Amino acid sequence: MMLDRQQQIYGRYPLKAALDGGLASRENLKAAKGKEIKDVCFAKKRGLEMLEMCRSEYV
Repeated sequence: MMLDRQQQIYGRYPLKAALDGGLASRENLKAAKGKEIKDVCFAKKRGLEMLEMCRSEYV
C-alpha cells in the first residue's frame, strides 16, 4: 500500500490520510486502520460509511 512508503521514508505512518477513490475498499481501509492510522478518507466511498473512515471532518 502507498502508506507503507510513507513509513519507509518518515519512520512512522501518518495519523490521517486522504486517498484516491481508486484505492477505496474495505480491505484497504482495514489495512490502514491496522497500521494505527486514525482517519482514512477515500475520495469515493464505494460502500464505506464516512464514520467508518474518518472521525475528523478535516481529512
